[in-house]
This record gives sequence, C-alpha cells and structure tokens, in this order.
Amino acid sequence: MKKIQSNQSTTSSESSKMDHTPLVVTYAEAGKMLLGISESTVRRMVSDGDLPYVKVRGRVGIPYDALLEYVKNRTRYAERKQDREQCLTADQILHSGRSSRPMTSAEQLAELVKLQTSKKRKP
Repeated sequence: MKKIQSNQSTTSSESSKMDHTPLVVTYAEAGKMLLGISESTVRRMVSDGDLPYVKVRGRVGIPYDALLEYVKNRTRYAERKQDREQCLTADQILHSGRSSRPMTSAEQLAELVKLQTSKKRKP
C-alpha cells in the first residue's frame, strides 16, 4: 500500500492527537461523549439536523469535530450575581424608582395584583 505524503507539517503533539482521536464515532460512542445520552437520542439529533453525519460504505457515524463544535456552541456561563437586575415593585415599574431591598417573586406578584385590583372601577 502506498503511503500518502502530506504537504502540511504537523507537530508531535498534533500527530499524537491524530493517532488517538477518531475522525468519526458511532452513534453509541457519540451518546456516551454527550453526557451519556442514548443512541436513539443521537439518531434523533441527526434526523432533526442538530448533528451532521458521515456515511462510509453503508456505515453511518458522527464526525468527532462536529461533536466538539456542538458542545462549544451550547456552552453557557452562569450570570454573575452582581450583574443581575433586582425585581421591581408595581410602583417602581410605574414611577421608575428603585427599592431599597430586592423583592421576591411572590411579593412582586402580590404588588401587581394589588395594583390591578385597585384600578378596577366599582359599580
């Protein structure tokens, strides 16, 4: 068999990575890599167009790089507490004032209901 020469030079770390990282993985392997989801879920992701697939001589697999890209695109970071906005009371919403303490969702809902019921006309 003739060995194919590459025009691009690779570093030793790149060549060792290439030796151990498959280009394509099976649905079952992809599922294990994606937090242990089932093979059928991976198949559904492929049929829904969420993951690309490769067909080689009748066998179907997922490109390893596609899995990395899928995870990269769905990685989220938690919002820092100091960057979150506080809940506003009904009065604050109407008058754009700020409260000295944050309100819970239940308190905010109670304020809004109170505001709505006070605005209703009495017969």
